[in-house]
Amino acid sequence: TRAPRPPAPAPARPNATAPATTTRKPARDGYVLDWEAKGKTFFEGFDFHTFDGNHGASHYLASYEEAEAAGVAQTVETHAILRAGKKSEYEFKRHTAKIGTTKAWKHFLAAMKYTHVPYGCGVWPAFF
Repeated sequence: TRAPRPPAPAPARPNATAPATTTRKPARDGYVLDWEAKGKTFFEGFDFHTFDGNHGASHYLASYEEAEAAGVAQTVETHAILRAGKKSEYEFKRHTAKIGTTKAWKHFLAAMKYTHVPYGCGVWPAFF
């Protein structure tokens, strides 16, 4: 038999700006749901970043409003969409969004559901 899993650690810092979907639901294996992002409120728990340390083909947009206007970010009742956009005003670059959660944890387990993921070199979603 396997030993029971230890409970998930508490978040490293509380977040007063987290969306209303923040909740704690104990699971039978000891994990606790601390935060979720989904649907119309998906982007409320994220910041938009513009720094491109790779100097690649991305022209990162600075806000949800800017990304939505460019057709790069969108929310619906059940999910959110991030996509590469049209060519930017800079040669060889496309509009896109780089997002980072406003929360921080010492340890975490992330579960994500994708209905479509682009294929090709350098297009896979990443954590930073």
